[in-house]
Amino acid sequence: MPNYLLELSYDGRDFAGWQLQRQGERTVQGEVELALAELFEPGTRVTAAGRTDAGVHAVAMPASFETKVERDDETVVRALNATLPSDVKVRRCRHVPQSFSARFSAAARVYRYQLESREIFEPLSRLRWARVGVAFDWSAVHNALAPVVGEHDFTSFRAAGCTATSPIRVMHRAELTELGDGRGVLEFEANGFLRNMVRSLVGTLIEIGEGRRPAGDMAALLEHPNRDEVGKTAPAHGLYFVTARYPELDE
Repeated sequence: MPNYLLELSYDGRDFAGWQLQRQGERTVQGEVELALAELFEPGTRVTAAGRTDAGVHAVAMPASFETKVERDDETVVRALNATLPSDVKVRRCRHVPQSFSARFSAAARVYRYQLESREIFEPLSRLRWARVGVAFDWSAVHNALAPVVGEHDFTSFRAAGCTATSPIRVMHRAELTELGDGRGVLEFEANGFLRNMVRSLVGTLIEIGEGRRPAGDMAALLEHPNRDEVGKTAPAHGLYFVTARYPELDE
């Protein structure tokens, strides 16, 4: 049975997240499966590399599905994009081995968080960048990121409703790139993420950058997990799922 891998891009503002919701709220998975039902067969289910929350965007979210129907990759892209709404589109489609899963085959996932520190906040940025204090200390954030890299217990940075069986994750990269003009981009790459983990990390980093806590707090929260001591969860609109890594597809 053919197994397909889609690469999706979406604006998360009007979605209740990736995953189907019992309340019938609008989700990315729901829109994609409606389009797949038209092109392939009713009941086609799609599995994503990650489950983004309400308001979170995706640059290139991998999502896989199996179906009895065989179609070429270009036809799939063209037909799905003709059906999908304007805030979610397919960037690419390819056939993958039957054993492949966008979720379980991923060796790493990458998220990006966009921060803006300006005296006058750009109106056109308000839905894409999270605002931080004008006197933001980017150097303090750089310093606070160093202890995040490596294998840690991220209990401090998981949401109360997180269902992951273990809080242990391996952070491959945690970087800040200053773009100038009061803007900076945080990027995190790990073997997996707990629910709200990135936004919780960023919330603590924002407090460090604004001088409301010392940079050393980040290492302390990893060494001595305490959910009650972390910063306020950063807003969803600054977060983007960037990509997932699949070594077996790169060989």
